[in-house]
Amino acid sequence: MKTKIVSLARRRYFEECREELGRLLVAAAVQTTARQAGENIYRPPAWMLRLDAGFVRGRIRRLCTELDGARDPHLEILHTGSGPPGPRDWHDPLHLARVARRMNPRDGEASILLAMLLQWRERHAEAIPVLEQLRQRSRNPAQVARVLRNLAAAAECAGDVQAAARYSSSARNIWPVSVLSHMDPLAYAVSAEDPLLVAQAISIIDHGMPSGPGPQIARLYFGRRTGRIPEVLRQHAEIRNLIGNALRRWGARLPAHACA
Repeated sequence: MKTKIVSLARRRYFEECREELGRLLVAAAVQTTARQAGENIYRPPAWMLRLDAGFVRGRIRRLCTELDGARDPHLEILHTGSGPPGPRDWHDPLHLARVARRMNPRDGEASILLAMLLQWRERHAEAIPVLEQLRQRSRNPAQVARVLRNLAAAAECAGDVQAAARYSSSARNIWPVSVLSHMDPLAYAVSAEDPLLVAQAISIIDHGMPSGPGPQIARLYFGRRTGRIPEVLRQHAEIRNLIGNALRRWGARLPAHACA
């Protein structure tokens, strides 16, 4: 019995080591190239940005030494070469994120970071299944909504604006607590050139956002000179009228370059 208890305690200890290693690998990847906030794609937790890079790398090496001594098979995937993590490992955030996800599959941050890095490399088809897997296993509504917004961004970049509109609408329905969660479905509906989706998104904003998000919507989405939205508004009279009437109700108006 005592041997069994010791064995279980040892197993749990190394599971905790792997989980900590996974979290620190995410932090190492963030410190390498992922500090920038992608547009609705990834914002690293504040604690990761506060960690000292030397501490992170030193702690990772110590954890690797412990797991290596235990002949933990999970450790084999850490190295792009052989031996302890070297310069090539530290400067490959995509590799670090992949390993972090394998080491600690329950950590949603690793999956979101991995998907973001794939999207930055325009590998959107690879990012979508990573996010779908996290979506299916997560029980946290806020995290699921965040994943759905990431899926919307990936789908749009992959050229499927209709899917992006569906993902963003699902995110709004799950976590309808911010202006952004209501603005995304409207913006994707406009990009998809779908008047019915535009009307639905406007109706939900009218009934669900009493604080009046019109000026923010106009500034963040319909005031841009880049992207497809101004072009769609100029060419699609029905959608332009829907948006224009909604913005007037919300105390805003379409910018001139979207009406020309």
